[in-house]
Amino acid sequence: DAISVIMDSIFSETKILSKDEETPEETLEFIPFFLQNNKDLLKNFEMVKKSLDLIIVYLTNESQENLLQSCLATGIALIKILDNQENLSQLLAFLTNHLDNKNLTPSNHLAAVVFIGVCAPLVNNTKESNVSAKIVNLMHTSSHSNQKALGSCLPELIKFFGDSKKMVTETLDKQKKEKSSVVQRGNAYLIAGLIKANGVKTIEDSGIMEFVKSTPD
Repeated sequence: DAISVIMDSIFSETKILSKDEETPEETLEFIPFFLQNNKDLLKNFEMVKKSLDLIIVYLTNESQENLLQSCLATGIALIKILDNQENLSQLLAFLTNHLDNKNLTPSNHLAAVVFIGVCAPLVNNTKESNVSAKIVNLMHTSSHSNQKALGSCLPELIKFFGDSKKMVTETLDKQKKEKSSVVQRGNAYLIAGLIKANGVKTIEDSGIMEFVKSTPD
């Protein structure tokens, strides 16, 4: 229909602009603003998918913080207009596939994880059992700011982690032997996020305080 044709044209032009290093951030910021303020036109499932793909792949850049935050807010709003379980399940699988795309940057993957965190609680049955491994991998390879953002998303992603209390203990054991400062920091955010999801009693059950006391300054 006419709306799909217009939106596809906007998407195509945005992809071109996003690849041009001379495109001002303010110009790209108009896109998430436009999508969020016209989300009633995007209730078509395919349009929502295309919008989220555009945001994840072409508009999330760690060096453009304002644009990144606008894109995340817009993507979250778009996901929440869907209410069909089949569409939500398909969207969850679609978003998870972005984590397998090795051509994407950590910031792209971060956006996908944030959207997975919004989508997952809305899906009755989740089958993406390997999501937790992908998130842990991102935790171990991302920048400090992205690690922090990933950690804050973990409570919404807890259903992917199986026995998440056991993971806290296992991650703590690995932390004692880990040499890489990046991985250590990622583990710290992972543990903190899982504790937030499971409750403060996890601190006592996992022996975290004993670990902290035994760790040299």
